[in-house]
Amino acid sequence: MQQEISPELYQKVASYIKKNSALDYSNAFHHNLKIALNDRTEANQLHSCEEYYFFIQQNPQEYQELIQQLTIGETYFFRYTQQFDFLRNTVFPEYSQSLQEKTTATINIWSAACSSGEEPYSIAMTVHELFGKNKNLVNIFATDIDHNAIQSARQGIYRKNSFRSENEKWSQKQYFVEQEHSFQLQQAIINQVQFQQLNFLELENTPFAQNKFHVIFCRNALIYFSQKTVYQLIERFHDMLLDGGYLFLGPAEYFPKSQFSFVMEPQGHSIYRKIKTPEKKIKASPQVLKKTQLDSNQSNRVYTIQKPRKSYFMKSEASDTSHPNTSVSKNYQQLYEDAFHLYQQKSLADAEKLFKECTSDEKTEIRARIALAHIFSDQNKHTEALEQCQLVLQQEPVNGDAYFLMGMLYQQINDFLQAEKMLRKSIYCQENHYLARYFLAGLLEEKGERNKAQKEYQNIVNLSDNCGHHEIHPLLRDHTLTFEQVFNICSPKLSSDNQK
Repeated sequence: MQQEISPELYQKVASYIKKNSALDYSNAFHHNLKIALNDRTEANQLHSCEEYYFFIQQNPQEYQELIQQLTIGETYFFRYTQQFDFLRNTVFPEYSQSLQEKTTATINIWSAACSSGEEPYSIAMTVHELFGKNKNLVNIFATDIDHNAIQSARQGIYRKNSFRSENEKWSQKQYFVEQEHSFQLQQAIINQVQFQQLNFLELENTPFAQNKFHVIFCRNALIYFSQKTVYQLIERFHDMLLDGGYLFLGPAEYFPKSQFSFVMEPQGHSIYRKIKTPEKKIKASPQVLKKTQLDSNQSNRVYTIQKPRKSYFMKSEASDTSHPNTSVSKNYQQLYEDAFHLYQQKSLADAEKLFKECTSDEKTEIRARIALAHIFSDQNKHTEALEQCQLVLQQEPVNGDAYFLMGMLYQQINDFLQAEKMLRKSIYCQENHYLARYFLAGLLEEKGERNKAQKEYQNIVNLSDNCGHHEIHPLLRDHTLTFEQVFNICSPKLSSDNQK
């Protein structure tokens, strides 16, 4: 039976975790942390989650068990195929040339959050394929905060769930021996990777931080950290990368690349390249960002995001003529409106072509990228859709529409924890985002958290004075909902609940 956890106890646990591992659960009442606390309390046969809180402070091994449950990741071999294609077809040929010219002695690669090892071993298999007998010229380092994950990775034993990419048959046939219920990785590939337990928070205090790398993989790890910690980690990655080195991130992760001397390469695949370090280095501090400011009045949230401008996907925005435009801008605006019309008529191929042209103009780029994300979503191209949202957030970190669409995309691929997180970010950026509140309420109901769902329904009803009833927000092609339609769905839910 799940125990109720008070907000006070939750914050104590979240603060302790943040202090000791940099994982940030302090800004919201995370469902997975509540589940983990209950599970570990029961596993240790303790009477309460509060007792467990004191227990982990005296038992480092149990604290690691908690961290393991919190950070267990969705991972499999050759995840995000486009990134491994880029590694194989662009990065390695470039550095192979450097090896031949003897301007580089070895190629150093770091898998910074390797979990159970699928990522670094995917890199190792790619190295084995391309370099053959010269594979030892490539050094692969793999680290993770979880000691148990590192131990598991070193064994190289995997179940069928770890093989889900397009390279599944090739990798299984070439590098694994099938056993009764698992697959054993060849020892030659295991030997290619050097594993080490590492806490990101303590990185600068370790000899490991003195290494220099040509490539760093840190995919789907930054989502666990606060914005401040993310910027600190990006700065460290920048310092540990050689000039021209590559940083691979997950499709839902972003940072203001211009502040850290990175460029995205290629566009849309969450791969960043370090440019030559400028003479005066800009420190990773939220104060340098245009959309953040120091707020000394909030103790729990050090930095507060300024209120974003109006949603880019409101229908009235598409025909805005309040500002004079140049002839070129007017052409892009007309191009966008033509694309939007095709989009509404469900001529997706033609609309996609025009929207891509609109990404060349700063006044239409954001709206066009969100439209492209939705088109890719309709075609079940989830990675491409998430990448478009990421490109939006790199320019506007507080774009509520991008976070909303990411929430819907994660829901489509059954990653409900990430979906909830993105929807909450959308609401944080744009409190009147009634669709984000509506779909968040649906997720909460699915989890059995009816009281919280009812609160969101009530929040939507309370927006009636602030949101036009007929203002269309067409992010869902087949479910275009006006505020009035959402309002009419939510009101009966509140009435029926009051009658119970």
